[in-house]
Amino acid sequence: TQDEARLSQARAETSSNLGIAKKSFLIFTAMSLLVAVTSSLYVSRYVAGNLRRIANAMRTLAAGDHSSDLPRARVSDDEIGQLFAAFQVFRDNARTLDRRSAQIRHQNALFSRVFRNIKDGIAVASGTGQIVAENDNLRRLLRVGPEAPGQIEALIAASAFRRQSATEAPG
Repeated sequence: TQDEARLSQARAETSSNLGIAKKSFLIFTAMSLLVAVTSSLYVSRYVAGNLRRIANAMRTLAAGDHSSDLPRARVSDDEIGQLFAAFQVFRDNARTLDRRSAQIRHQNALFSRVFRNIKDGIAVASGTGQIVAENDNLRRLLRVGPEAPGQIEALIAASAFRRQSATEAPG
């Protein structure tokens, strides 16, 4: 009888311990799921949010708005941090390219004004003698019309002037 009572008590304790173990396992599983879901939401928000901000900034940069900026977040060595750094490099390069393009446009405009306003007749010819550019005074000084050919030698031949030099050096 005592053995049956002890056996009954042992069964009850084992059953109680199994119940506690099941509850503990379920609580641990629920907490793990909660941590996993919370972590995935944080990471996805961090990654998706930063990727969206970088993509929007890159779109505005590509559209020509070089004033777009990304907030200086804490510097990180992960891929998102590298994308932030790459955007800064792209934006700086775009700004440099804009400045240099403006300088080239200014120099071209200056050259064009000098080329047009010089009193002499000037032509720029290719290696084959084809006129690539000329100012307004060239045809007037050679006394030929706009219908005259676009080759240097033919233009000179169509003019009222003749070469007096024996060389064929362009002048």
